[in-house]
Amino acid sequence: MDTSAARSAVERYEEQFPTFSDARECALVKTLIEAADSENIDKFTDEVKKYDSISRIDQWLTTILLQIKKRLQEGEEVDLT
Repeated sequence: MDTSAARSAVERYEEQFPTFSDARECALVKTLIEAADSENIDKFTDEVKKYDSISRIDQWLTTILLQIKKRLQEGEEVDLT
């Protein structure tokens, strides 16, 4: 699984918008990338639940996250960009 493009995108966003680094969304994305790298589905799920308990995740993003989780479970390559 190659998450290097997603990592690069996060770095670009942090450079362009320095306040993004302190945002909960940035922390979530970084954690989800780490979970995808290590194929840790439980960590992926727990982090999404934790985020959702504070700020509700909309239906569109929920659908995307479920697709990523499904691919992780099936061992498929996941493109996080």
